[in-house]
Amino acid sequence: MLQHFLQLKKDNDALLAAAEHHGNREVLRAREQLPLGKRDKDRERELNKKTPEVPDLNAAQLQSESDLARRGVSNELVWIQDEVLKYLCADYNITARQTEEGVAHLADALQDYRLTKAELLQACNLAPRSQVGLYLVSEIYGGKS
Repeated sequence: MLQHFLQLKKDNDALLAAAEHHGNREVLRAREQLPLGKRDKDRERELNKKTPEVPDLNAAQLQSESDLARRGVSNELVWIQDEVLKYLCADYNITARQTEEGVAHLADALQDYRLTKAELLQACNLAPRSQVGLYLVSEIYGGKS
């Protein structure tokens, strides 16, 4: 789960960067099309100091950047993802100390218990410390009776 949300954060960061670059590119394009008058030379010098930097891209990359900027990022979704990451990375939560190899080893070790994928995910998230705890995961989350 943690790896999935970290990848989502990386994707959102790329979307935000693309949107920012696209907006900066639009500002530069507007400045080129509407140059300032002769009396506005001081203003032009001031604007040139604040000229946003944008990476050089080929036509396909520009189209991709434009598509990403149009797609945008939901602020609510970003907030939810950040909260989930805070929870998963908290010191009191076992998921902060888990590794891919550790989860794979746990899945291999729990094969004898014939857990469903949902039960295995709950076992990873809750990290029961005894067979009784594991039994409760399979009973509560698996709905077995």
